[in-house]
Amino acid sequence: MVRRGDSLDRIARRHGATVEGLRRANGLTSSLIHPGQSLRIPGAEGLADRTAGGSGETPAAAAAVVHVVRRGDSLDRIARLYGATVEALRRANGLGSSLIHPGQSLRVPRERGPATAAVTLHVVRRGDTLDRIARLYGATIAALRRANGLRSSLIHPGQSLRIPLTR
Repeated sequence: MVRRGDSLDRIARRHGATVEGLRRANGLTSSLIHPGQSLRIPGAEGLADRTAGGSGETPAAAAAVVHVVRRGDSLDRIARLYGATVEALRRANGLGSSLIHPGQSLRVPRERGPATAAVTLHVVRRGDTLDRIARLYGATIAALRRANGLRSSLIHPGQSLRIPLTR
């Protein structure tokens, strides 16, 4: 999770990664990042499973849905969508207020047991293809199409895709 004052360079040094590796892992075309944004750290996937991201959370607490904020979203709407509370969303994301921004990634804590399976959402950017997105998340094109009810590989910028869990 990007904190105020973070840069890709600082995050890369902190996690023993490269700026280019961070860009590739997150589909970034520039070094512009924002506080509250979630970033994948190349090579840290297995570590995150064992340590819950090093945040002191238990692995069960780390298994959460990631929601990418769209224009018109509010914490209340997102909470209702996932069966969570606004307060739980604030706590899970270290928010002092209900102010959120389009493109921001929010962790939605699991509060209702296995019914809310861990899911990642990817907002399609210009130039994205299902193949590129599948490789980015370690999924298959077929799994992406199934998870999103797609009949073809045609996707559009701004479209949100559910990324199926891979083990």
